[in-house]
Amino acid sequence: MESLQKKACEWRKNGTFHHALMLTGEEGVGQDVLARALADLLMCEVKAAPCGQCHSCQLMAAGSHPDYLFVDGSEGTIKVDVIRQLIQRVSKKAQVGKTKVLLFKDAHAMNINAANAVLKALEEPPENTFFILTTSNSFGMLPTIQSRCQKMVLDSPTKEEVIAWLEREGHTEVSDLFWLTQQPFHLLALKESGYDKLYRALPEKVCSLLLGEDSVTNIVKGVDQSNIHALCDGYAALIHQVIQYSATGHLPEELTNVSNLMLTKRSIYHLMDRYKGMIDLKQRLKRSNLNPVMQLTHELNQW
Repeated sequence: MESLQKKACEWRKNGTFHHALMLTGEEGVGQDVLARALADLLMCEVKAAPCGQCHSCQLMAAGSHPDYLFVDGSEGTIKVDVIRQLIQRVSKKAQVGKTKVLLFKDAHAMNINAANAVLKALEEPPENTFFILTTSNSFGMLPTIQSRCQKMVLDSPTKEEVIAWLEREGHTEVSDLFWLTQQPFHLLALKESGYDKLYRALPEKVCSLLLGEDSVTNIVKGVDQSNIHALCDGYAALIHQVIQYSATGHLPEELTNVSNLMLTKRSIYHLMDRYKGMIDLKQRLKRSNLNPVMQLTHELNQW
């Protein structure tokens, strides 16, 4: 990430900063952190940017810069009305300094009408306006949008690099969730949201279910719209690790008991069906307003 930041600083210094950047990489690898750093860089009013001292830098730090606009696609579909309002705002003269920045987090969440509105803005960008788009699913982006953006690809770090980073940040306790993800900022987000506890409990819950020591009804207690997608990710990741283990013999230590139990009591074909079932469940829940408890209960009853 540091090398990409240095490259961006050179672009700004030389006046070669592209008006549209697309930051891609695995979820949680750091594209959102880099995007905000680039926004700070662009909004700074001095050459040695970001200085952290000028009026624009202070407004950015306070979260109140009128020329910095942020759209969060992680909260749901980005609709065309939102895009039109933002583009109308940046079409006007900057209120502070000269630069305006639109940052789209999870830009793949744009519906087709919103994407076409962004495409038109990228083709005819307002003066001194920069677009920064982040995505962990570039396949979900219109090819025409991609072709008008300069891409910055964030490579996934090695396990050793993530461990070292977690040590520096003081969060080594989440290293036991490498079976779920090895992306550093995803791990940190799990800790901050409290979801690390939810995921940490899954292997034992699955063991209890397969051994008949607990019921599905009891396991789904506390499931609602706020955590169902996270649970789908967790169950799918757990099964995926077990399937990989059956083929490679490699497995995170935290999943030893549940993996051996699953492979003893269920065939690999059954596990593959359950993995597909959990992925399909998450997609259905995204598309419609289904009851999460009923849907997860139905799926787990087939385990």
